[in-house]
Amino acid sequence: MNIEELEHYKTRAMLEGKKADLIKRIVSKVFEVSKEDIEGKSRKREVCEARFVAMKILKDNSQFSLKKVGKMFGSRDYSTVIYAIDMVEDLNLTDLTFKDLYAESKELYEKYQNCIELEEPVINPS
Repeated sequence: MNIEELEHYKTRAMLEGKKADLIKRIVSKVFEVSKEDIEGKSRKREVCEARFVAMKILKDNSQFSLKKVGKMFGSRDYSTVIYAIDMVEDLNLTDLTFKDLYAESKELYEKYQNCIELEEPVINPS
């Protein structure tokens, strides 16, 4: 592997990390929980729902494996990511408040996804 290929992989890894970070920050603002909570071990409903949404948005907008997505959320197992995706889909059908928060999170991600190259994109969920 030459230096150019190494730089490509290094750049890609940085962008992957920034994408996950952007999603976590957006979801934390929309759901009014901290980014640290989303990455942490909390089992509080509001934190779990935010974490599930962040996992689903990341999986839907990347080519990451389930294992890689789980790793980006506190070393969770791939089966946890599958459960999160299923829960988001179920809650979208039964909980209108959740459905609105999920839609807002997706909308903000779509709005700010092109800002990933910036160090700290401005996020105003209003």
